[in-house]
Amino acid sequence: MKNIYFIALLSIFSINYLLAQESSLNSEKIDGSNLIEQLHSDRYQFNKRLIKHEADLTRLPVSQSILKSGKFTITFAGRDYVINNKQVVAISGIKLSKTALAAITNKLSLLDHLQKNCSETVNAEYKKDRRNLQYIKNLDRQYFSSLKQISSITGDISRELRKPNASITIELAMDKVNVPQMFTNSSIRQEVLFAETK
Repeated sequence: MKNIYFIALLSIFSINYLLAQESSLNSEKIDGSNLIEQLHSDRYQFNKRLIKHEADLTRLPVSQSILKSGKFTITFAGRDYVINNKQVVAISGIKLSKTALAAITNKLSLLDHLQKNCSETVNAEYKKDRRNLQYIKNLDRQYFSSLKQISSITGDISRELRKPNASITIELAMDKVNVPQMFTNSSIRQEVLFAETK
């Protein structure tokens, strides 16, 4: 009989422990607008130092995803986006259809993937003996553009949420968002000048 009580007690403690862990994971809240600003600023300041020949190429800007795995809340333009494994599952203050949430997830995921890919590719290019400067410039342009587009989309969503039929309006607006393809090294003409590292 004591064994049954012990097992029951152990089960209760285990369940409470798991619920507490899940609760602490769910309570993580990120300021998405601030994160975008920080990513933009880090790359911009690095480029400025590089132009002045003051940049340390061993300390490249960090590449990171905005929509990471796991459960968390990220705030854009005053709205809380509930994320579950890189999927937008809810936005605070409004009931959105699954189709609208999927459309938002699709565009934000594509832009997030683009910005991280551009950042990683530029960082890798800086580590080469011969750098394609035009390639770096084009990727940097795409990087900054994708961050700006994420801010623009989330700002538009925040404004649209105040209107009637917000779910339908947002879904239609997401269809009009054009996410560019990433430049590849082969898509740039071969006569581009290369720079030797010092």
